[in-house]
Amino acid sequence: MCVIKNELIGKKVKLTEEFATEYYYDRPYANKVLTVVELIPSYKEDDIKKEFGYNRVVLKDEDGNIYDDDIEEWGVKEVEMTETTFEVCPHCDDEVQLKSQFEAQVCPSCNTIILPCSICPVNDNCLNCPLKNHSVEDVYNKHFNKMLEGTGYTACFVETSELYGEDDDEVDEDDPYYMLPMYEAHIEDENEDELDDTWTGRYCEAASVAEELEAFISELLEQNENSSDEGEKQIIGIQDVESSQAFEIVEELIEKFNSGRLIHFDQKSALVLWYHTTKNEYIVHNVYKGLDKWVLENGNYLDDADDAMLAFLKRKGKKLSISVNLSEEDIEDLRSGSVFNWTYPDESGIEVDVELYQGDEEA
Repeated sequence: MCVIKNELIGKKVKLTEEFATEYYYDRPYANKVLTVVELIPSYKEDDIKKEFGYNRVVLKDEDGNIYDDDIEEWGVKEVEMTETTFEVCPHCDDEVQLKSQFEAQVCPSCNTIILPCSICPVNDNCLNCPLKNHSVEDVYNKHFNKMLEGTGYTACFVETSELYGEDDDEVDEDDPYYMLPMYEAHIEDENEDELDDTWTGRYCEAASVAEELEAFISELLEQNENSSDEGEKQIIGIQDVESSQAFEIVEELIEKFNSGRLIHFDQKSALVLWYHTTKNEYIVHNVYKGLDKWVLENGNYLDDADDAMLAFLKRKGKKLSISVNLSEEDIEDLRSGSVFNWTYPDESGIEVDVELYQGDEEA
């Protein structure tokens, strides 16, 4: 297994007391923080300048002193090395610099699929990789369908029956791709219908097909995410505000929860229903009390904020966990029914799980 050079450069390495005592007992290296500045490659026997890993490391301390030693002795093994990649193709032993540790690509020497260990189904066995017994399309389909998992879409990466130059007199027989198989790909929905505008070009280089397919998948995932966000925007905004307090509410919530969207403000209880976009959850938060606001739903003003909240939950159609941070005064008001006074009958079909807590804990 090789170490990704770029993954270690710049890493901070803290020497343990064990390493410092055993190897540098006469110098105060225990718990000293060093920075990895270079890795020195090792070479295969009888094959000069054929890099296949790194066995020495160059480090720099906070004072700028440089140290060069065996990689194990410096405790670099304590740095996370789980994400590895190929420096050597497992099929032909030629050097290959992978474009990404998370993307499959084809070895330019032997035209065989190679995978970084981070997405490889057979990890830590690069030089004896059994993937040479797998087809290019099998490996790419597994890779791209993992990206599409949970979306209902399927990636179809196939080897066509067409051979490059087979029916084209203009292709020179000396062309390196002459009579090689060609690949193409597209995306299908859950009914196995082809999605429009997701067909890639047809190429001999599987990596070129993969690059186009990945672009389609990324665009599709982005569209799904935006569509999901739009679907939640059923009750949004505060209208007819006499002061800037409504905007202060939004600014405070954005600062408090880092990201999110105001879904509903209850004018009776001053409770805000907030959609936390990064956590994909809904939060009910008590910000102010006694504000006179109107909620706008689909262009219509609503006189009853409780009905608006109920309508939103009905559209949601699933259980909503509500966490409310209340002060002691709020809790007393809650017990008297004067603040948190909206409950839902069984016939509403809405299951609401309410958790109340007191103090500074963030909702």
